[in-house]
Amino acid sequence: MATAIMNRATVLCLRKKSRPRVFVVVCERCRYRRKCPSYQDYINPGLFEVKFKRNTERQHHA
Repeated sequence: MATAIMNRATVLCLRKKSRPRVFVVVCERCRYRRKCPSYQDYINPGLFEVKFKRNTERQHHA
């Protein structure tokens, strides 16, 4: 039974201050599920994974 719980999908709950990971089953019963970006990303994943590069160092070419 413990492995069945471990294999369930979880998402990050942005509604709570501590931002816990909750099971998707809990999200399906939540009243904010239509506006929740984490749940919507789980239900409708993007086609391509978008990664943004942060330029932390400025390169000076002389």
